[in-house]
Amino acid sequence: MKYIFFVLIPFFLFSFKGKYEEKDIFNNFLIEVYNLNYDKATEKALSIKNEELKILCLDLVKIKFYAGQKRFTLKNVIIPKKNDTKIIYLISRGYYYLYTTPYDIKSFELFSEAYVLAKKNKNTLLLRLTLVAILDVYYNEIYKSNNECLFYLNELKKNSLIPADNYYYYLHFIHLKLRSVTDNVNLNKGFLKSFSKIMSNFDENHPFYADYYSSLGILLKLDNKTNESRIMFQKAINISKKHFYLEHILFRSHIHLSELYRKNNNYLESEKQLDHAAKHINDSDSLSSEYYLNIYKSFIYYDRKKYRRAYDYLKESSIQLAKLDYKNNISEIAKLDKKYKTAEKEKEILIERQNNKQNRNLLIGSVLFIALGGTIATLTLQNSKRKRKLAEQQKALETQKNLTLIKEQEITTINAMVDGQEKERKRIAEDLHDNLGSVLATLKLHFENLKINKNKKKIDQDKLFDKTENLIDEAYLKVRRIAHAKNAGVIANQGLLVAIQMMAKKISSADKIHIEVIDYGLDKRLENSLEITVFRIIQELITNIIKHANATKASINISLYDKNLNVIVEDNGTGFNASKIKSENGIGINSIKTRIKHLKGSFTVDSTIGKGSSIIIDIPII
Repeated sequence: MKYIFFVLIPFFLFSFKGKYEEKDIFNNFLIEVYNLNYDKATEKALSIKNEELKILCLDLVKIKFYAGQKRFTLKNVIIPKKNDTKIIYLISRGYYYLYTTPYDIKSFELFSEAYVLAKKNKNTLLLRLTLVAILDVYYNEIYKSNNECLFYLNELKKNSLIPADNYYYYLHFIHLKLRSVTDNVNLNKGFLKSFSKIMSNFDENHPFYADYYSSLGILLKLDNKTNESRIMFQKAINISKKHFYLEHILFRSHIHLSELYRKNNNYLESEKQLDHAAKHINDSDSLSSEYYLNIYKSFIYYDRKKYRRAYDYLKESSIQLAKLDYKNNISEIAKLDKKYKTAEKEKEILIERQNNKQNRNLLIGSVLFIALGGTIATLTLQNSKRKRKLAEQQKALETQKNLTLIKEQEITTINAMVDGQEKERKRIAEDLHDNLGSVLATLKLHFENLKINKNKKKIDQDKLFDKTENLIDEAYLKVRRIAHAKNAGVIANQGLLVAIQMMAKKISSADKIHIEVIDYGLDKRLENSLEITVFRIIQELITNIIKHANATKASINISLYDKNLNVIVEDNGTGFNASKIKSENGIGINSIKTRIKHLKGSFTVDSTIGKGSSIIIDIPII
């Protein structure tokens, strides 16, 4: 039988040679589109033999090259049945609607359908192309949901294989941070250094550099580094001029340069930059472009004390902004409906995939049974005596194993008793420090407010006394709970997320520091002891911020994704030198590190003196 198999191998190789060559051409086409090399992508598309697929690939190149700056109509075609061809159809039509009717839900619908189909067929190259297409919808700020954008970003990161994947991940992550409601973008130097290392994989004139320089310019502008920012925008402009499909970056860069010149009171150059921007209006979204031109012109004339002209431009921009808000609201409503339908479709695909897997396994089992039936029958007769002998030996081994297991259980029981006593002592110490310590720190804040408010009378004194009295009662109750060694409370009853939110609300009520809680993926409860440990860690970090950071804002970002719990605690305080942190009788940062190490997690400190700090914790959920 094995000789027949080897005889058939050349036949199968010859039969599928043409099919594999066509697949290689198609994959190379996708890579060129992914890397914005549209001339090479056109060459690859023309080499595809399948006429239907060739036409759709050429459509995709044409749509992405003109990027809405040249209007044309696509020919009506029948929706393909083959998976790869259908996905290209969906992506090309999605980009067409994105560039021609950007506030229509149609582009998101088509990209979502392509994503589900690519995921079903396990085609990673098409999957990454659809993920970037969906992220382009968020990039154009048509949809505002940061949590959903983060989900697709993580999907792209999980499927990354080539440098271009990492480029798209870092670029869209920056734009996600820029859309955040918090004032401080706070991208650490390590992140930007990693992004720079990724860009070293590309030629210095590669189209990727246009968006890279433009994004760096915005970050430097936010950091008040005017000269460095201006250099980055000029580099972005120089590269964008070489590529027709980068008109939107030319527009954006000139707008930001205008704002930089205005802030330096160079109004003539500021207006000149707006004139340059007007030559590169995004034809696919002219309403948004005209809004930016009018609002920045109103700023210039206001600074020049030409209030009448400033008012005229401001009035026009307000009308355009109202129209933009209306279109955004319609898109968001339609998107919610699409999200529900997509979830239902993914569920159907999952069920279908399970059924197909069962049928495939059944077919493979049947073929193997027929092929190997005769061999098994022969071997069964020969091995019957050997099996009886092995059974006798196995029985003896089982007896010996049982004796060994009993001894191991005795040793384990003794070790557990000793370990339990040690853990109990450690838990009490940590409870006193973490649980009671945070309440006392908050209580201290309230007493400071009472001192300040005594003379200024900005807040109702009775309310402050009531809050302070409530905290004293809470401290008393926590001492009682610790004494009775109970873990009941908010965490046990309502879960980790609710406990964190209540803690943040309680501390924020003192009006000394505002704490924001951002969550993603915590729809289900974690194991009780893990929830308690994570809460104690976050509680300790917030206590440290209150005591030492002199911060006015802090955030707790907690997310559960792909069996990994991620916690980021940030503040805008004084910062500290992480290398000089010393152990304080086992309690503090070093204690947190020990607990996280026990959970097989990682603990990272990113802090700069005078610029706040970020604590990043990753814990695997087993």
